[in-house]
Amino acid sequence: MGGEAHAAVRGRDGLAPGLLHDTQDPQLVVDQDVVIGRIEPLDVRASRKWPAIVATTSLLSAAIGGIWIIVWSGAAILDVALRLGFVATSVLNLFILIAIVAQACIYWSQRNTMSRQLNEMRRQLDAMNAQSRIMSESLALTRKLTEQNEIFGRVSTRAYVFLDTATIEAPINSGKYPLARIVFKNSGKSPAFAHRVRIEQAFLTGDTLEKAKKGVMPTMRPLNKRGLGIIGADHFVTLHLDRDSWKSEEDERLAMEGKSIFFLWGVAVYSDIYGVEHSTTFSLYARNEKVTNLSFGSFGNDFEDGQAENDEAKPN
Repeated sequence: MGGEAHAAVRGRDGLAPGLLHDTQDPQLVVDQDVVIGRIEPLDVRASRKWPAIVATTSLLSAAIGGIWIIVWSGAAILDVALRLGFVATSVLNLFILIAIVAQACIYWSQRNTMSRQLNEMRRQLDAMNAQSRIMSESLALTRKLTEQNEIFGRVSTRAYVFLDTATIEAPINSGKYPLARIVFKNSGKSPAFAHRVRIEQAFLTGDTLEKAKKGVMPTMRPLNKRGLGIIGADHFVTLHLDRDSWKSEEDERLAMEGKSIFFLWGVAVYSDIYGVEHSTTFSLYARNEKVTNLSFGSFGNDFEDGQAENDEAKPN
C-alpha cells in the first residue's frame, strides 16, 4: 500500500522498482560528464602543471638510474678505496649535472611565466591606451559641446540692433528738402551699449546713382567714437537728421522731376553685454518724388559684424 501511494505521488509505474531491485536504482541519475578526479579534462591550470611533473619525474629517474649505473660500474673495481672514490665522485658529478639541468628548467619556466606576464602587461597597456583614447575623445566632445552651448547662449541672449523704419517729413515734390527720421530697434534679449551711428544723405544722379543701385555708395565720413547711449532689449531709438538745403535750383528741379534719387546710407555700431562690438550697414532711398516712406537699398541691410572702419566708406 505504501509502495502504491509512493508511485502514485511520483506519477511513475509502480512495478519498475520491483523489477530493477538489486540491479540499479531507477531514481539515481548519473551525469555522463562527471569529471574524473575532480579536475576538468580541459582545465588550463591543470595542464600547466604537467610539464613540471614530467620534468621532476625525469630528473628523479635520471638520478636513480645514474646512481644505479655508477654503483654497477664501481663493482668492477676491486680496490675498495678506489671504488668508493669513484662512486662518490661520480655521484657528486651526477648531482651537479642534475642540478644544472633542474636550474635550466626553472629558468625556462620563469622565462615562460615572465613572457606570459609581459603579454598580459601589453594587453593591459593596450586596453589602457584604448580607454585613454576614448576619454580624450569624450573630453574633446565635451569641450566642443561646452563651446557650442556657450556660443548658443551668447547668440540667444545678446543684442541685435538693426534699422527698423525710415521716413521723410514730406514728399520730395512738395518742394521741401527731405527731413529724414530713422528708427533703430534692438530685437535682442539684452541691452546694446555705446550705440553710435554715421548717416550720409544726398540726391544721386548719373554714374553715382547707377553704382548706388548696385550697392556701391559714396564715401562716408569717419564714425564718431563716442556712443549715443544704451538701447534696451526690444526697445527703439529714433534719430532725426538735420534738414539740408537745395544746393541749386537745378538740383531742386531734377529732384522734383524724379531725375535724381534721394539716398540715405550709413553704419551703426554697438557693443553687447559680453563686450563684443558689432556693426551693421544700411542704405535707404525714395522710390519716387511722391513717397514719404523710404525703401531699403542694395548696400548693407542684410549682414552684421563687418568692421566699422571698412564699412564707413566704399569708393566710387
